[in-house]
Amino acid sequence: MFRITRSVRWGALLAASALALTACGGGGGGDAGGTIRIAISSESLATQLVRMADDMGMFKDQGLDVELINSNGGAQAVTAMLSGNVQFAAAGAPEVITSNAEGRDVRAIARLYSGLSGSVVLSKDTADRLGVRTDTSLEERVKAPDIPIEERLKDLDGLNIAFASATSSLKSPVISSAEGVGVKVNPVYMKQENMPAAMSAGAIDALQASPPVSELGVLSAGGVMWIEGPTGQFPAEHTPTSSSTLMTTAEYIDKDPETVKKVAAAISKTAQLVVDEPDKANRTCAAGSATSTRRSSTPRGRRTRARSSSRG
Repeated sequence: MFRITRSVRWGALLAASALALTACGGGGGGDAGGTIRIAISSESLATQLVRMADDMGMFKDQGLDVELINSNGGAQAVTAMLSGNVQFAAAGAPEVITSNAEGRDVRAIARLYSGLSGSVVLSKDTADRLGVRTDTSLEERVKAPDIPIEERLKDLDGLNIAFASATSSLKSPVISSAEGVGVKVNPVYMKQENMPAAMSAGAIDALQASPPVSELGVLSAGGVMWIEGPTGQFPAEHTPTSSSTLMTTAEYIDKDPETVKKVAAAISKTAQLVVDEPDKANRTCAAGSATSTRRSSTPRGRRTRARSSSRG
């Protein structure tokens, strides 16, 4: 599946330096000793740091019993947090902005991925219509072609492109980049995990998603990688500072600042390990990715518990 690349390692380093704004919290220990629930928007590269912290026992090292819940969407993760079903949410940075604009005091306590984690993948039919070769090797199709980015963006004109949600941090870079070259795309919304199947069925022309979904769009749906976000192929002015953040409410920070600090510390240590020991991080990432494909759904999402708790 996907690997921890140099751009991801730098993202992790920034995560390590973007820790909680929690030093001024009041009171403490509100939920000490209980299970801490974290809703993650998806099993993707953008939220992988939380999964790795769980798999590597970083939360356990902080004395925390953590339960991870896959909410299948950033908006759903934040809704679960605001309703009190979970204490933290891992989702796109726009969710913080949207929540605060609606009068909810939500705080980002750590940056999980710096830059843009998503890539645009064209369906085979779309690539064929554009004159892009689809009979090349898998190794070639999984890499974006050596075509000027302006030209690749113009080719998105009128395409139905799948995004995880209207507020997904992966949506705006595509929309604004396309508009920057005078074209318009048609957004379609669905769970990231459903995108490759939708592409195979011809329901969408392209998808914008993080690994492993972007890679599955090529591997299982026969698509072609078109614009790579993790390698910085989108125009700089349309690339976000962060694709994913760990957040909680100001109310929870005031209620239990020590737990917030411990969660942030676990993320920080995991991020530093990604930078210092990338091979070990890759092994953990690969193992976690393989495991995630076998997890069964429940009405409230997928759960796991911390152990101790080119053109032709």
